[in-house]
This record gives sequence, C-alpha cells and structure tokens, in this order.
Amino acid sequence: MTPSRKEYLYQLSDLSKNSHTAEYLVTVIEKVIEGIGEDRICAVVFDNVANVRNAQKIIHKNHPMIENVRYVAHSINLIACDIVKEKFREHLLKRVNILTTFFRSSHQANAKLAQVIKEKGISRGGLKLYCKTCWTTASESVNSVINLESALEEMASDHDKMLINDKINRLFNREIFFQIYEFLNLFWIL
Repeated sequence: MTPSRKEYLYQLSDLSKNSHTAEYLVTVIEKVIEGIGEDRICAVVFDNVANVRNAQKIIHKNHPMIENVRYVAHSINLIACDIVKEKFREHLLKRVNILTTFFRSSHQANAKLAQVIKEKGISRGGLKLYCKTCWTTASESVNSVINLESALEEMASDHDKMLINDKINRLFNREIFFQIYEFLNLFWIL
C-alpha cells in the first residue's frame, strides 16, 4: 500500500510445488524485497505458522527497517474455529449448510425463495454458507437464516412441495428451528 493508500499486486506465485521451509520462504520474500527495493517497503505481513515465524525472524535480521506484522485475521480465524468446534454450534452450522446447499442446488426452490424474498422486501442478500477457513462466515451464515426467517417459513408452509429433500423437511418440521438460530445469534462471538 502506498502513502496515498493505493494497493498494488507486485507478484502472484504458485508455491505449492515446493516445501514451505523457512529457508525457502526467505528466498522468495528476499526476491520480492530486492525487486521492489528495501527502502520502499515498511512492513511484511506474516501468519503465525512455525516455519513462517522462523522466516519472519530471518527477514527482520536481514532488514531491520522493515516491520514484521502478524496477520491478525489469521489469529482471529483460529480462535473462531475453536469456538465453532463446540458441538452445539457445529450442529447448527451444519444445518445452515444443509439449508443453503439445498436452495443453491434446487433451481425451482431457489427461484421461488428469491421471489418470496423480493415480495417481502427483505434486504441483505440470501442464504450464506459457512466455511471453516473463513471466520466471518459463521455469523454471516446464521444471520442469513435469521434475516430470511419469514421467507423460509413461507417456503415451508406455502411451497412445501418444492422442499423435496428429506434433510430439508426434517429441518423445517422442527418447531424450534428458527428459535435456535435466534438464540445462537444472541451469543455469537466475533
């Protein structure tokens, strides 16, 4: 990022064929530093994996003027993953993904849900999948179900013939389906 807050992608590389040892990572990072110029770099952002921490130490030793910054979102992601491992939340997030996957794979049901959402004037998008490698999706996916509660209830009551998947029918037939999501949303940790 430049002083005028412009971002530039200097290099994009596929490093998947090589072992990510500290030494290899240092070699790759050093080439980028040389290409840009040490005097034009103020910080390098790292995650917190052991080999990367070792590379970080070597880079800082070689270039003490370049700040080493840990990637905070990576740490938050690890914390969020630990929270989601709790069985109650894990079970609910699995239900969200069953629901979202069904509507994404059923063209008729998805089109009808989109129509109901539009008719009800519901904003903030549709159903969102939970992805364990993206920490914000936990709350976003739960919130998407709560946000679409009235549309999903209408789907269950007025358009139940479109809900042909057994897992979906079991989800909607539980009286406390939306109450559980509302309860979880009250205590959701970000």
